Amino acid sequence: MTTSASERQRTAYQFVVPNSKLAPKLGRDLIATLLAVTGHPVLVDAARLCLSEVITLSYLHTRTARLHLDVSVCPGRVLVAVRDDEWCERPGRGAGRARLDETRGQGFLLLNRLSAAWGVVTWPTGVEGSERKRVWFTLDDAEVTSMA
Repeated sequence: MTTSASERQRTAYQFVVPNSKLAPKLGRDLIATLLAVTGHPVLVDAARLCLSEVITLSYLHTRTARLHLDVSVCPGRVLVAVRDDEWCERPGRGAGRARLDETRGQGFLLLNRLSAAWGVVTWPTGVEGSERKRVWFTLDDAEVTSMA
């Protein structure tokens, strides 16, 4: 198996924030600082917006105490993921379906527009009807620059 030069130059960072009303701001500030000091200033605005949306969705729809932020920084690209400790099938705060004409519920549309790719990965917790979730997105320096 061959690894590319960019994969060999990847640096991973992990943060944990409380799943509270402060979490989106904490996430925005963390990602902005990290991208600025690692040479990705062009990605700061898109990363702040995407991460804020993902964290807000976790806050609204999970009952987990902590959110884990995983960031992999590579030359020209950043991968950001938010994972929770546990997601339950029962609705969390503010759960419900969003319509396209509403001002809420547009988080995944934003991810689709601003990121190079995004997705959701789930896996069982061992408790029936419960699973953990990881929402991730990637941002490319060149792609974000071309949208500006």
